[in-house]
Amino acid sequence: MRPVMRVCHARSQVTLEEITTTGKEPFFEDDRSRFIMSAVREPKAGGVLRPVLRHKWLNEKQTELLQIMADSPFNHVEEGEGNIGLVTCGIGYAYVKEVEEILGKKFPILKLGTLPLPKDKVVKFAGKFDKLVVYEDSEAVVEGLIKELLYDEGSKVEVVGRSGFLPKEGELSTTVVLKSLAALYPELEKLIPETVSLDINIPIRTRTQCIGCSYRGLLHALKLVARKTHGVVAGDIGCYDAGSFLPLELQSTIYCMGSSIPVATGIAYSGSKQPVFAIIGDSTFFHNGVLGLLNAIHNAVDMVVIVCDNRTTAMTGFQPHPGSDTDIGGKPVIAIDIAKLVTAAGATSARVVNPYDIPEVMEALNKAAKEKGVSVIVASSPCYLLARRTGDICFTPRKVSLDPDRCDGCKICIDYFGCPAIRFADGKATIDQATCVECGMCVYVCKRGAIT
Repeated sequence: MRPVMRVCHARSQVTLEEITTTGKEPFFEDDRSRFIMSAVREPKAGGVLRPVLRHKWLNEKQTELLQIMADSPFNHVEEGEGNIGLVTCGIGYAYVKEVEEILGKKFPILKLGTLPLPKDKVVKFAGKFDKLVVYEDSEAVVEGLIKELLYDEGSKVEVVGRSGFLPKEGELSTTVVLKSLAALYPELEKLIPETVSLDINIPIRTRTQCIGCSYRGLLHALKLVARKTHGVVAGDIGCYDAGSFLPLELQSTIYCMGSSIPVATGIAYSGSKQPVFAIIGDSTFFHNGVLGLLNAIHNAVDMVVIVCDNRTTAMTGFQPHPGSDTDIGGKPVIAIDIAKLVTAAGATSARVVNPYDIPEVMEALNKAAKEKGVSVIVASSPCYLLARRTGDICFTPRKVSLDPDRCDGCKICIDYFGCPAIRFADGKATIDQATCVECGMCVYVCKRGAIT
């Protein structure tokens, strides 16, 4: 599986077929030659080192795979008009088919869906043309493989694609395919539909948390403390990473899943005198954050780690994780207690707070920032989207109102809080009662007392 953008961010209904079994009883059979990779001699193979023997076996499998892929229905040729062959992979095939409908044309296509490539099929297809254009997402992987294959065959066919003919950056699109074909066949230019310009100013939408999300109170408190202490916040992947965008602009780094604590460790070891904070979600923490935490604790790094514990993997569909009390099938399981885990690992302190209680969070952050070593704050509250279905919300609903006469337009509720239910126009804030979930956090945020 090549996990390009449209694979990683796609979803569809799936029809499950009947699950078949072999009827054999599950049983693990010892085969140390196969399952132990140590560099020992293999007597059965004349004393050859086991990794060398395994490498030989894997190379032999490639020959078998080549034959399997040659017969695979995922690789096929479609006849068409033109002296240029179009090689398509994944979503590239869908875009080329859309373009055929738009132009009313049929192009010669080789659709490739497997690795290794079906050598004979590629060579035979390429032999019909002077040029091949490879439509694939992201990097020029298949393009490079085809060039290598044809070079070995002595073919002079020109192969172009993501290495320069098509844009090297960004995703493929119908427009990209249309423009590329118009560059190859200028007569097609007149068939390309004109783009309709919209005479409206569409505002840029930024990422944010859902209305009622507990992370909003946590991020607000962290921003206040970080700004007061001139601290640096290293972020991670999850719903809370929206705090790095407008209006909060809190996290200074987000690199990859699990990077927050190691990056914060690096900042601390650089000699910077600034307080260092790392914020990471519970599912990310279990997935790839524990090792970074252990390293920081072991090396006595001075930092505050904030674990956003909403008891699920909210950003990608509410999958359970080791901190959840049910598995993927809804069966009760043991939920790992994050506070107990970090305490056992040797954290200086482990404080559990309700992220809806902004004063409580700020008090915990201020205390943790003054401690030596790794101090951990677990902001624990179930995801609001799930909690409102189960009645497990961690705040007392409170209907709020805003007095425009007391609002001085300071925009703290906008720039330091950013709740989508709070609007700002004509120098005053207003509350959209239709979207407000009555979490009441904005009452604390407004220091003018305009929100009650």
